[in-house]
Amino acid sequence: MSNERRFGDIISPNRQKGYEFSPEAKGAMLVLLHTGMSARAVGAEFRTDHKVVMKIKKRFDETGTIQYQPRSGRPHKLTRAERRYIMRMIRKDRLITWDALVDSLDARVSKRTIRRTVALYYKRKWKALERPKLDADMTRVRLRWCQAWLEDIDELGEMINSDEVSVQNKSSNPNVYAFRLPHEKYNKEVINQSDHVKPTISMMFWAGMWKTGRTAIITMIRDPNARRGGYSAWSYQLALRDGLLPSYDGTRRFQQDNAKSPYGQDDYKLAACQWNRAFGMAA
Repeated sequence: MSNERRFGDIISPNRQKGYEFSPEAKGAMLVLLHTGMSARAVGAEFRTDHKVVMKIKKRFDETGTIQYQPRSGRPHKLTRAERRYIMRMIRKDRLITWDALVDSLDARVSKRTIRRTVALYYKRKWKALERPKLDADMTRVRLRWCQAWLEDIDELGEMINSDEVSVQNKSSNPNVYAFRLPHEKYNKEVINQSDHVKPTISMMFWAGMWKTGRTAIITMIRDPNARRGGYSAWSYQLALRDGLLPSYDGTRRFQQDNAKSPYGQDDYKLAACQWNRAFGMAA
């Protein structure tokens, strides 16, 4: 009996629960039934229910074959080779668009069909992060900064922080969606790091805020003497004059756009630091 059990395991190796038996396994079941073994005993040999064995015998009696029969429903639109081809294209370019995948198959199938195929591997496309994760050195710098301000947390809350924002008719760095798995969130190939679109209309606004108040929103003026007619240190000094001075009472620190030092900074940050010193502001 043990030899027969070993035979049953060999003839249907690694079969998962709920999966159909191979034609060879079905033939072996029929042979055992023909020798007089009961359906329950055959089911035990192949680790399945006796009803499955009886169903296989009934189908053989009716059709005269143990080969796989056609299933009901519409067949797959994509062949196995085409599905593999789609996944190769995705692995080659994680930011590839749905339209590009459709075109790769000569537009024979719809986006919905390709989405169902890809869903087995990536579920869906995920929004690409705009920048890499902070490294260990930058994390330590930020932690030390926070620890240094713990004793003066109230003063930090009253610090005037300012920044500028661009308003454009097109995003210079639009959202990008990538095929990835959860653990690949910070992989360089699926992070949106570069500009893709150049806007035709762009304006900049400046504003400052602190714990208990805020400045007016200032429309920044382009420098007519600047190269390409853009914004310069002159533009930022005008914004500080019109937006900061009416709200500044000499009792708060002022932080312009995360500028830490006048050395090694952009031109406008250098001008902001010089402007602060000229008006006696703590930075």
